[in-house]
Amino acid sequence: MKIKHLLKVMGGAFLFYTVFAHAMGAAIKPRFMSLRHDEANLRTGPGRQFPISWVYKQKNYPLEVIDVHELWYQVRDVDGTTGWMNQAMLRSQRYVLVKKEEKLKDKPALLGRSVAVVQAGTIGRVVECPKETAYCFLEFKQGTVTAKGWLDKSFFYGVYPDEEISD
Repeated sequence: MKIKHLLKVMGGAFLFYTVFAHAMGAAIKPRFMSLRHDEANLRTGPGRQFPISWVYKQKNYPLEVIDVHELWYQVRDVDGTTGWMNQAMLRSQRYVLVKKEEKLKDKPALLGRSVAVVQAGTIGRVVECPKETAYCFLEFKQGTVTAKGWLDKSFFYGVYPDEEISD
């Protein structure tokens, strides 16, 4: 009788540990997030005691989360630089970084009509990425000017090739 009780307790403890470890990021699925503020520190390890290796100075800059340790996310940027950032510096709203100058199109097709040109380094908000196309519908704002259109996923950083997103 005692062995059955012990096995139940051990099984419950294992289940609790598995759920807790998953919640704390032990089984992290890589995903993209964006910077919440105009300035955020990238550190060499998961904690304020670790040195700052880089300072990002662009709100909405997209970063790929590749690991989690408590309240710290290990992230990777478009250049492959990795480091740790406190979760409070990131948000789940999706933005992309254009890798090279490219034309926004009026429809998700190579032959779509050009509606605007976006420069390399421009950050835009993801509105939609349908599963059936390699394009995403993006919104770019510069002051009072807004441009919206479709751009092939290969021209920007911040969305996986097979990812579907709806706003």
